[in-house]
Amino acid sequence: MRMILAAALVVSGLGQALAQDDADWVGYTNGRLGYSLELPIGQFTALENSSGIDWVALEEKDGEAAIRAYGRENFEDYSITQALVEILGDGRARRITYTALRDDWLALSGFTTSDLAYPEDTIFYLRAEMNADRSAYSVFEITFPTARKPEFEAMVERLSFSLIPPQTCAENPQTLICFEDRFAGPKS
Repeated sequence: MRMILAAALVVSGLGQALAQDDADWVGYTNGRLGYSLELPIGQFTALENSSGIDWVALEEKDGEAAIRAYGRENFEDYSITQALVEILGDGRARRITYTALRDDWLALSGFTTSDLAYPEDTIFYLRAEMNADRSAYSVFEITFPTARKPEFEAMVERLSFSLIPPQTCAENPQTLICFEDRFAGPKS
């Protein structure tokens, strides 16, 4: 199964490097922006990404839980709190019950649903990490049924601690924003 997931992520055109971690997890590094995290492949399968956007998505085999991770260049020079508006702009209704915020990362948790009759049926946990020069950030979000919270707590913790922000321009000068900065001069 791990080999199928690794092949699916590579075949989907993402061009990211995968590194075997342990029996149920695999390391994922985005080849263009350089963000990384560990993904639980034991109970999830990769979804195909034909959008050309730097994301990876996994869905639990029964379809009840999902993980989405992506990176984004920060052309607007947003702070992590300013980026939050864009991160949450996916149109889903959320009731946030937990927030942690630092200069270069944030974490949110709460409930999300598409069915107003069951407003607390799905838990979400979201973490975003800004790189040191604010040229890009990475995000992951996991959603799962509220009734299954105890079995997902350790997974959320491991995902959270494994998320590494994108590389800085000094580390990866080939990213689009770094390329444009060469002509525009330093950010003010």
